[in-house]
Amino acid sequence: MDRVGIKKWSAWFRPLQLELQRDRWVVVAPSKFHADRVRADCEQLLRQLLGEIEVRP
Repeated sequence: MDRVGIKKWSAWFRPLQLELQRDRWVVVAPSKFHADRVRADCEQLLRQLLGEIEVRP
């Protein structure tokens, strides 16, 4: 949370769900808009933390 701040955490990270499928994490967002925003703004950070990921609504 320190890397992104409380507002960004609450708005964009808290609603996400993680599912481990085979050899990568699937990041499940509550909507297509949310998934698109996470891809645009946060995907690089998530890849640094989790490795190979897929973001989907």
